[in-house]
Amino acid sequence: MTKQVHDMGFEIGNHTHTHPNLRELTYEEQYNEIVATNQVVEEITGAPVRWFRPPFGLFNMDTILICNELGLQLMTWSFGYDWMDEYLSGPELAAVSLDNTYIRPGANILMHDRSWTLDALPTMIDGYRELGYHIVDPYLIQHQQNSTEPL
Repeated sequence: MTKQVHDMGFEIGNHTHTHPNLRELTYEEQYNEIVATNQVVEEITGAPVRWFRPPFGLFNMDTILICNELGLQLMTWSFGYDWMDEYLSGPELAAVSLDNTYIRPGANILMHDRSWTLDALPTMIDGYRELGYHIVDPYLIQHQQNSTEPL
């Protein structure tokens, strides 16, 4: 399935091998999780992995350093509701996704492969466009070093 999705023109990212909370792992354990997934994805697709999304959005400085060493762009999200019990239908998910305080230029929306997400997607796309936003192809996003500066 990974090969098929890649061959359709989609970029495949890394989300770790076993979906752990990275804050609970040592540097070496994190490194092994990330490298193992990179190897599998690259073997299947023939393309290098550029993106890393930490499970649960949880990471630490070790994660950032590993991503920088491996040339991965760390990516989290601005908002996403399709996993929450109150938004498990297309209309409810579309409504909250179009009317929340986190919508802004550059926002990244967390979405999962769920039937209600698929149902909400056309309304969300049309709604974002009506609000003046554009959907960006990840291939067009320029890679940059992940910052290690304190917030």
